[in-house]
Amino acid sequence: MTTTTRSDGATASARRDGSAVTFARVVRSEAVKLRTLPSTYILLAGSIAAMVAVGALAAGGLVLASRDGHPAADAAIRAVPTAGLSFGQLLLGALAVLLISSEFGTGSIRPTLTAAPRRLGVLAAKALVAALLGAVTGAAAALATHLLVQPILAEENLDYRLDGQADWWALLATGLYLALVAVLAVALGTLLRNSAGAIVAVIGLLFVLPTALSMIPGETAADILRYLPSEAGNQLMATEIGDGELRPWEGGLVMAGWTLTALVAAAVGFRRRDV
Repeated sequence: MTTTTRSDGATASARRDGSAVTFARVVRSEAVKLRTLPSTYILLAGSIAAMVAVGALAAGGLVLASRDGHPAADAAIRAVPTAGLSFGQLLLGALAVLLISSEFGTGSIRPTLTAAPRRLGVLAAKALVAALLGAVTGAAAALATHLLVQPILAEENLDYRLDGQADWWALLATGLYLALVAVLAVALGTLLRNSAGAIVAVIGLLFVLPTALSMIPGETAADILRYLPSEAGNQLMATEIGDGELRPWEGGLVMAGWTLTALVAAAVGFRRRDV
């Protein structure tokens, strides 16, 4: 009886201090939460649909231009599968924000941290789930867009096969980019702890700020624009590098730097602030 009591006490103590909770279990728990969010399927479908729809419009534009005597460059044709990335990333970013901010909004973050007291482990699990979702969504949407636009491009003999390393890399890099976007969004959601505020921050950083800077003439604005997360991240998928543009690996490092900085700031805040 004494042995049993001590064992039960040790088990209870282990549950209290979190030693019985493994990282794999926390990841599974976060995946379950993601599946139960009502917005998950809507935003995922919207993200993929936006990428496919914009890609189809881009393909149609190239076909019309070709008919008018303005043949498209090969790089422009091969960029069609990622033409809708600017819109798809916003919807996926919103979903990644909700993965953490919705718990702050409803107060369910408290039972989450009661079950898994190691806050950094919880944040890492949310970031991992978001990254995997972004990677799969990005690569799948880019591949689906490529397949669906080929009949459109074929009308002017602009269709092409994925027969080169650069073509496959562009599809995979789309997944990598959206994985980084998703982790960045989780970090912003953790920092701001408000769904609306964090989603606005994602839109502002990835869409509004680059658009505003692109309208400002001069080298200074162009230099700043080059190192924003969306512009740098888009270079991951670039098949041709223009003058002054970042190489794919450079763009990837800049995007990763933005994501890592936000994630570290989120981790510090999450660990120190009350919930």
